[in-house]
Amino acid sequence: MKKTALVAYLFATGLVMFLIGCTTGQKDRVPKNTLATAQETVRAFCDLDADGVRLKSETWSRILPYIAWTEEAGWDRTAVIEGYRIVKSDNTSEKLELVTVEYQIAGNLSQDYMPAKQMETVIFTVQKTGDGWKIKDPDFMPPHVLMQPVIRHLRETRRLELVDKIK
Repeated sequence: MKKTALVAYLFATGLVMFLIGCTTGQKDRVPKNTLATAQETVRAFCDLDADGVRLKSETWSRILPYIAWTEEAGWDRTAVIEGYRIVKSDNTSEKLELVTVEYQIAGNLSQDYMPAKQMETVIFTVQKTGDGWKIKDPDFMPPHVLMQPVIRHLRETRRLELVDKIK
């Protein structure tokens, strides 16, 4: 009888651990990037960033397949963009590529919104790894988000006084 109870206990404990994701190494697992090129990787990152996924802790992890770092800073500034374009891509080797992105900045959002139309050029360093192409640098760039996702975020966080300033 004791042996049956022990087996049942061990089975139940294992099942619970499996269901809540407490498996060895799962926390440190690096998401694979299945995109074929460094340029596609940067485009995927920029599209997600422009949609505002880096603004919330609940969604920022969607960029993990495309970046070399595993944690994101808490941002106190957001670049509000009108758009971006990939300007060029330079192979420095088979496993390293520089992808230049040009952002059309509308302004900057922190405690207040400051309009500041300008062009910003960012050079992404992208490295081929065993988990696919990964952005290595810049690893500390504030979110660059399109106007509508910024407005949506401000409404969700009840910062309504800023919505009219951005429009």
